[in-house]
Order: sequence, then C-alpha cells, then structure tokens
Amino acid sequence: MEHKEFIDLVAKRMDIDMQTLTGKSAEYSRGDKLSNFKRCALMTGDTPEKALLGMVIKHLQAFIEFIKDIDNGTVQPPDRWYEKTGDIRCYTYLADALMEERWKGKNNA
Repeated sequence: MEHKEFIDLVAKRMDIDMQTLTGKSAEYSRGDKLSNFKRCALMTGDTPEKALLGMVIKHLQAFIEFIKDIDNGTVQPPDRWYEKTGDIRCYTYLADALMEERWKGKNNA
C-alpha cells in the first residue's frame, strides 16, 4: 500500500472512530462518558477497567475468528471487518480515559 493511500485509510478510520465515540455516548452513557463501565463494575464488584476488558475481549474473540476465517477461505466483508477493528480501537481510547481519571484520583473504584 502506498503511503498516501495508507494515510487516507487511517484518516477515514479515525473520522469514523470519532463519530462512533461521540455518537454512541447517548446510547451508553448518561453524562459521564465512562458511566457504562463504572455501572458494570458496581454490578460485578470489579474495577471499571476490568469491566471494559470484559467487553473488549468479546470483540477481540470475534476478531480472532475473522482471522481464522481467512485460513478457511472466508474473508469478512469490509463493513464487518471495519466495525470490529473500529470497536477495538474505540475501547482503547476509552481505556485511556479510564486511566486518566484513575491517575487524577477520580476513579479509584
């Protein structure tokens, strides 16, 4: 892949990630962008980071299956592939946000 083509791909994916991160806020949070992880942590008696990890593992497992599918001659369509990789990237941003709060002493659950 040529450099410009790669940069264009990354820019497009970043734009879509930003839309996902801002668009799904209303669906998953109530004011606090990280409230979903905090509520799940309260329900399980765990940390918000571990709650997030449980959610990201689900996406990673699906991604692993997508990779295995290639060995079996099945290639996922772009929309499914990009949705999965985008979700995984978005969870890493959310993990960063949880840690920022923890480092600032705002999230010591």
